[in-house]
Amino acid sequence: MGNRCPQCGHENPIGVRYCEACAAALANLCPRCGTENPPGFRFCGICGVNLFAARLEQATLQELERLRSSIPAHLVERIIQEARAGRGERRTVTVLFADLTGFTSLSENLDPEEVFRLLDACFRAFVEVIYRFEGTVDKFTGDGLMALFGAPLAHEDDPERALHAALGMQAAVRECGQDLARRLGRPLALRIGLNLGEVVVGGLGSDLRLDYTAVGDTVNVAARLQELAHPGEVLVARSVAEAAHAAFTFEPLGPVEIRGRREPVEAYRLVGPRARRGPTRGLPGVLTPMVGRAEELETLLEAIHALEREGRGRLVLVTGEAGIGKSRLVAEAMRRLEGPRILVAQGASLSFTQNIGYWLVQQVLRSLFRVQEEVEEYPLLCARARDLVGSAADDLLPYLLHLMGVEIREEALAERLVHLEPAHLRQQTFLAVREFLAQVASHRPLLLILEDLHWVDRPSLDLLLFLLGLTRDAPLAVLGLSRPEGEAVQRIRAWAEEARAAPFVEVALDRLPPADSDRLAAQLLQTPRVPQVVREWVVKRAEGNPFFMEELVRMLMDRGLLRQVGGEWVWAGGDMGQVEAVPATLQALIAARVDSLAPTPREVIQVAAVAGRSFSPRLLEEAVPQERRGAIRPALVVLEERGLITPEEGGEGVFAFRHGLIRDTVYGTLLQSTRQDLHRRVGQAIEALYQAHLEEQAEVLAYHFSEARLAAKAIPYLLEAGGRAAARFANEEAIRFYTRALEFLEEEGDGAEHRVRAHSGLGDVLGFVGQYEAAVQEYRAALALEEGKARPAASRRIADLKRRIARTYLRQGNQEEALRWLQQALRELDLDPGAAMAVERARVYNDLGWLHFRRGEMQEALAWTTRCLSIVEGTDYYGELAAAYNRLVGMYFRLGDWEQARDYAQRGLRLRQRMGDTYGLALSYTNLGGLAMFMGDWDQAIAHNQRSLELKERLGDVPGQRSSCSNLGLIYLLKGAFSEAERYLQRALDLAQETREHWGIAQTLANLARLDLARGQQKQALDRLAEAARLAEEAGAVEQQAELAWLRAEALLGLGQTQEALDWAQQAVQMAERTGDPSERGVAQRVLGAVWASLGALDRAEEAFQASLEILTEARNRYELGRTYGELGRLRRRQGLRDEARDNLEKALAIFRHLGAAHDERVVSEELLALPSATAHGPAPSAEQGEGRG
Repeated sequence: MGNRCPQCGHENPIGVRYCEACAAALANLCPRCGTENPPGFRFCGICGVNLFAARLEQATLQELERLRSSIPAHLVERIIQEARAGRGERRTVTVLFADLTGFTSLSENLDPEEVFRLLDACFRAFVEVIYRFEGTVDKFTGDGLMALFGAPLAHEDDPERALHAALGMQAAVRECGQDLARRLGRPLALRIGLNLGEVVVGGLGSDLRLDYTAVGDTVNVAARLQELAHPGEVLVARSVAEAAHAAFTFEPLGPVEIRGRREPVEAYRLVGPRARRGPTRGLPGVLTPMVGRAEELETLLEAIHALEREGRGRLVLVTGEAGIGKSRLVAEAMRRLEGPRILVAQGASLSFTQNIGYWLVQQVLRSLFRVQEEVEEYPLLCARARDLVGSAADDLLPYLLHLMGVEIREEALAERLVHLEPAHLRQQTFLAVREFLAQVASHRPLLLILEDLHWVDRPSLDLLLFLLGLTRDAPLAVLGLSRPEGEAVQRIRAWAEEARAAPFVEVALDRLPPADSDRLAAQLLQTPRVPQVVREWVVKRAEGNPFFMEELVRMLMDRGLLRQVGGEWVWAGGDMGQVEAVPATLQALIAARVDSLAPTPREVIQVAAVAGRSFSPRLLEEAVPQERRGAIRPALVVLEERGLITPEEGGEGVFAFRHGLIRDTVYGTLLQSTRQDLHRRVGQAIEALYQAHLEEQAEVLAYHFSEARLAAKAIPYLLEAGGRAAARFANEEAIRFYTRALEFLEEEGDGAEHRVRAHSGLGDVLGFVGQYEAAVQEYRAALALEEGKARPAASRRIADLKRRIARTYLRQGNQEEALRWLQQALRELDLDPGAAMAVERARVYNDLGWLHFRRGEMQEALAWTTRCLSIVEGTDYYGELAAAYNRLVGMYFRLGDWEQARDYAQRGLRLRQRMGDTYGLALSYTNLGGLAMFMGDWDQAIAHNQRSLELKERLGDVPGQRSSCSNLGLIYLLKGAFSEAERYLQRALDLAQETREHWGIAQTLANLARLDLARGQQKQALDRLAEAARLAEEAGAVEQQAELAWLRAEALLGLGQTQEALDWAQQAVQMAERTGDPSERGVAQRVLGAVWASLGALDRAEEAFQASLEILTEARNRYELGRTYGELGRLRRRQGLRDEARDNLEKALAIFRHLGAAHDERVVSEELLALPSATAHGPAPSAEQGEGRG
């Protein structure tokens, strides 16, 4: 281990100049570069290394075998394995740097041989202390060393071990330097710095020189803290102090500047170990023998028995922190089921499937269908569906198969989906799933178990909330498991709060009390041959967390401290210091258990972690090189025996991680480069296994190839996944897929076709969710790529993109821009001789019709929409035909031709029903709600709009939600339910502002102004109306101008500003005449009459009121007719015509009572009661004049 003699080959101690065997002069060779340096050189003249330190380092590495007696054997083997493997890992470790002070002066004042012996003694002591606490010497640094705690083996308390080692090293240097201090008057001292954080660890160097090391900012900070420490001092970062505060005390030093780092580091000085250990904290786990939880278990059993015996459904939500025992509680309840009386279907969300739409629902359906990997899915699904619900399956299968991503091979079934727009298909799918589960439950009570709802994808959550109503109406129970945080728990609780009659119960799990923890420890260690102190230690360390307790016991078994002898566990001995090595946090527990695996099972579990929460041996075999495939199944046996994985119920030959956190922890240790390589392998394996149905694996393949950073492979799958997500209205997922595709395309720098598809697809989704400006940007990007192509081949695609841009501007209320783009689209289509009757042209005509409708130009609107019909009627362009019918309803409704409006509404409804177009039905509900409101059936109007709102919420249609909320607010306002009206109108305003929809904001502000007037808040109404008018003008919303004008007149009249009121009332009459809306014309005349009456011009008031009566009677707008009768009654009262006043007020009262307009009814009733018996005059009340029209 020293300096070899070139003459006789004898190994001499380092530092001697002549061979002790033959007295030959010894060469001064550098251990690093091999250069022979002149005698007396302390540093190599070529590489500059400290020759003493380099020889000491070499000697220490060579003595690794000799130190086996003081280093745990498994640690020695692991260091050698990791160094030889040369692979890296991400690890959370505690890094220790130590440096001896005074080393240079010692070299100058002592003989080199004596210096070597002194340093050798110190460093041997350091190494033994470090390995005693199962740390690893990373490298020697000349005057000091670097050590790691947590790699290559992790423990629960690595920060504490590092601090114990630091104190041991300080004690060792004091002992080694005692004689030196006496002789030279200079004590030898050690400076130590520690930091805790993530590093990259692995083997560096060549096969001739093994080296296991760590790199990263964590290492740099530890080194700098060591430099800042005073001799004999230990400085630690805040991360170390927080992790070890239960065992040690520290003195805070505040932030210190670290060379090479922008941000300062909170530093602490180690004071020493605590006399009594404080409480510790850690990450919990799951799966233990069932102890305690009697009340919670009874709640679950009651729900299951109610379903099993009485067919009563229920929603049970089990919540608790990670690993507290949610799954174990449910498993115990299921174990007690009394035979196969109920049908159980299960599904679990995964951390990486939050962006894969309907993942959870797909898992539930696959569980219900008992899908097995080795069986072809399509025939099994069809057969199983028919087994479950009989002939009803034929109507539901297209939607179920589409949701599950399975190709529909029967033409008759596939035809059902061809003509559905994505929004409509989504809603129809929701209904199909609901009907299917209801049918299944009607044959046999059904229990759905949904695990890890905190990771649920948004579309599955939306569908789940839609399905929860079945728990009231069918023998179906839902048992959900979730951590307390996250959107799912909040939305489920909100649903239960709103559906107050819903059978809902939440079971919140807390830590086990000490008595139950003692009982659990006794069950886990059911043998008198395990000392009580061990049980007490387990209970103490677990701190009431069942998974902690089980994992602590498992770790004792893995370490050989508990061994099976004669069928029972026996304590194998060992001091409690060794037992203390068992991790306390879940992450450390998992890392420590994985670290104890042999190399092959460790590699297999890493591949499995990349594959996902569940995986098949076939997939793993396909993902590894050919020569290693034979090792997969034996390794899985080992992993199952170690309790890291378990066979998945209902999936023959499929395994799952015993807990999602196990998978997350293993995955987190992988380097980015390793992850990318494994994702590539898993993706290629999936392609090989499912090559006949790759489109069904698009989302998973997009994920794997994206993580592998293989752009060429990822882009097609991302686009396919984006389209599939958009088709299911999984909007957020679609946006993420398209955005990721564009990021890769930007890196690639080519792929024009893919770019067009990505930009246009993203634009569609952004426009649907109300992000209009972003949608236009995406369309423009796609258009820029298309416009350079030759015409007429590209004309239709270009025209369609321009129409989409126009449609987006129209939704924003920018009618001029919309018109400009629609005209461009028509000119583009004119370049294609074959596009005269193309559907693209019909779409442009339809949008032009709607644009003119929004501008109040009804005849132009009808003309363009009729031209659209001339193309699509008699064809199978059902979507375009239905859209045209829908718009004609609004046009004829605005013209007061309710018969025509009703006729087109019924046509549209029949067409939507024939198409199975549920989204179209939502639009029909909106139309029917409008008709019902104006015809006076307000309860029916509320029902229609509520249904429409419900569908739009599930579809994520933000502008549509705004419209429905505004309609509902207006109806409740007319009914006199002001609080409910305000709630809906405020929500409508929030939604409109979210999408920056100027037209929608203006309309909602107008309705809120009506509410203000009804409450007598004229000034606030005027403020709202001024803003609404500004936005309406920007949006070119001519049809709103008359309404805003007469509302201003009413507000000003209420404030006594009659002249200004007259100006606005007269403007309202003129504007209403231009738009041709009969209701607006009638209301404007009434408001003008009220202003004239206030000014004392009773004859003019009479003329205006009579005109209003005539127009509103012809328009059959009963509510506004009642308002005009009320104003005419007040005029008659002022004229002294008591009987005529009473007659008109009684007509108004009859109308309001019939409609249910409570506020108006109350106002008129009070006026009738106050009507004098003799002729009298009095001022007309104004506060109630703010009531809006119907």
